[in-house]
Amino acid sequence: AISDIEKYTDLVTASEDGTRICSFSANEMLIILDSRVDAEKKLRLLEEYTGVVSLKESYPDSLKMAIIEEHFDDADLQKLADWYDDSSTSIKECIRACFCDNLDKTIEDDVRISWDLVLDLSKAISSNREVALKFLIWYCEKNIQAGDRSRLIGLFRAYGLHEYAKLLIGPSSMIAVSESDNLLLNVLQDKQMCGTIKADINSEGKRQAFGTGYTAKGAANNT
Repeated sequence: AISDIEKYTDLVTASEDGTRICSFSANEMLIILDSRVDAEKKLRLLEEYTGVVSLKESYPDSLKMAIIEEHFDDADLQKLADWYDDSSTSIKECIRACFCDNLDKTIEDDVRISWDLVLDLSKAISSNREVALKFLIWYCEKNIQAGDRSRLIGLFRAYGLHEYAKLLIGPSSMIAVSESDNLLLNVLQDKQMCGTIKADINSEGKRQAFGTGYTAKGAANNT
């Protein structure tokens, strides 16, 4: 197939009625992607392929984008996270979209994501408070320490959770009553950033939570 890529492409390209002269082998597809065949020809073949493809860092951006958008294997989420900070603008955009589509899998697999990626994802996630809470509950539990207070304040602001930024700045903040809010407050208590949470609920469905470890400027108090 590799020696005559044009003929091979014609053989496996579906006609108007959806039939092909030859069946399309996944193994042959992967061999061609790893070959020296021109990227445009690889992209043409990818258009005829319906399976997933494992990403490789050596692939050109055009090929990576096509794979991420149409043939992504969610087992590669960690690869994308590892590549993000050093990727081109176009690849970063694809990676962010991919993570937005695979947030549950990201959490399930405990994918290690960089600070830049977490911040950049806020642009897409912040409009949905419940999704933002779910994502940050996981991220804070796995990645945030008491000394990260200043960065976490910025993160909460980026995700539109200004009441949590206010809590960390101190002395207190009014927080909505919901299962997700309870979970995030519990995580912040474990990180020694939240203390007492009053039981009384106001007319807006909020209760008062008190921050701990803050200073007048909202910085961590290590004394």
